[in-house]
Amino acid sequence: MFTEKDIEKLSELVKLPISEEEKSKLAGMLSQTTVYMDMLNELDTSKVEPTYQVTGLVNVYQSDDLYKTLTQEEVLQNAKNIKEGMIGTSAVLERE
Repeated sequence: MFTEKDIEKLSELVKLPISEEEKSKLAGMLSQTTVYMDMLNELDTSKVEPTYQVTGLVNVYQSDDLYKTLTQEEVLQNAKNIKEGMIGTSAVLERE
């Protein structure tokens, strides 16, 4: 079973802040998930053929057909900040 201490350690590892309420909730959810996984592990799958996909689809790719796209000027006409022909944005990553 997962404890709030386990969740706290996980949140530190993934650098994701988690509130006290979320710690309790996530501990319960992960504990339930492991119980469910244990139940699945009890099933006899010896006669089930292994598979890596179930849809039967093969080589499903988007076609390379050409279609009308916006020009650079059309894309940039509503941009608030244009920098070297591109849309400029503020930094979105935090640095320590």
